[in-house]
Amino acid sequence: MQLNCQRLAHLLLCVAIMIPLTGCAPAFFKYRYVSLNLIEGLEIIEVGRLTDDRLFFHNAMPLAYLLKRDSYDLRFEIDKTRLTGEMRVTIVSRRSENRSLQGDDAASEPGGVAFDHYRELPENTLRFASSNEFMFGGREEFTAVFKVVDDTLGLITKESIEFKLETNGFYVVIDAI
Repeated sequence: MQLNCQRLAHLLLCVAIMIPLTGCAPAFFKYRYVSLNLIEGLEIIEVGRLTDDRLFFHNAMPLAYLLKRDSYDLRFEIDKTRLTGEMRVTIVSRRSENRSLQGDDAASEPGGVAFDHYRELPENTLRFASSNEFMFGGREEFTAVFKVVDDTLGLITKESIEFKLETNGFYVVIDAI
């Protein structure tokens, strides 16, 4: 706790000096992350704290989950490199190397979210749930819907994973005024 107080005092001193000199001001945001609702076959496999210096007053939290299914496993992991609180899901196939994940149009699902495919993601990885308050319209509980596909057999199943956004501390960025 003393370390956090020292960091906060240092931050406030820096802010007090920077504002008149640069025309910039600090912007404070709640750090929100995806927390999966525990279901049968889902286990938390990593707990820890993020190490980003812009994050204050946060506690240990689940960082990775593993969901075991009959012919594959799904690994869910918080993106530790960004403060957006997003989660990535990757398939780990046990019977076939031809399995892939496909984002589903979740707009029709109550509380559903859509998945993103970004070029920077590894193959068979989906990214979902930015902590952006505008994107989720103040809701707290959601459903992630995606398909598990065998490249030769077609659709294996449609997964629906419920999650919520949890608050864990806050972060600071410097914003121009």
